[in-house]
Amino acid sequence: MVHWQWIEEQLVPSLDEKPALLALDLFGGHKTDDVLDTFRAHDITISIIPAGCTGLLQLLDVSINGPFKNLLKVLHTLFNCLYFFVYSTILILL
Repeated sequence: MVHWQWIEEQLVPSLDEKPALLALDLFGGHKTDDVLDTFRAHDITISIIPAGCTGLLQLLDVSINGPFKNLLKVLHTLFNCLYFFVYSTILILL
């Protein structure tokens, strides 16, 4: 129900009654009858991104989310190393 609400309240008004192409992943919520009927009623054509290709085709995954996740992994590793070092040092000093 949330997807349908976003489509009706956010997407449709932003299109100013112009036809649109919307790329979607394989999430089942995108393909419910209510959602598909809403797309048809507002001349929105959907294109389904094949499985395994979302990260290659969605701009945020490629340009922002991917690098951000990589940075978080590096920071997490650094934190774990620092924590281990400090914890080990404290044990040695005690």
